[in-house]
Amino acid sequence: MIKKLGLEFQNQRRGLAIDEFLSVAGTKNIFALGDATASKYAPTAQVASQQGYWLGSLFNRLPQIEEMKKSEGKPTEDAFRMLKPFEFEYYGTLA
Repeated sequence: MIKKLGLEFQNQRRGLAIDEFLSVAGTKNIFALGDATASKYAPTAQVASQQGYWLGSLFNRLPQIEEMKKSEGKPTEDAFRMLKPFEFEYYGTLA
């Protein structure tokens, strides 16, 4: 991926660099989550579960996003930016 997308987008060897919308840096409409990513969150199941739920909700709202895109005259990537970005909510750890 580093060779394909370039060092300016993918410069992490431990996973895919993503933004706050779980979009793979240097791509359009490609998403990644969990321990396959190099993000500010720990590579745990709790994070991946919340990311999966958030991304599923995003995909379920694609018709609304497309409608926003048409009404605002923006490309789909910009319409995603109109939504609230992913935020991890720490629920504690069970030991």
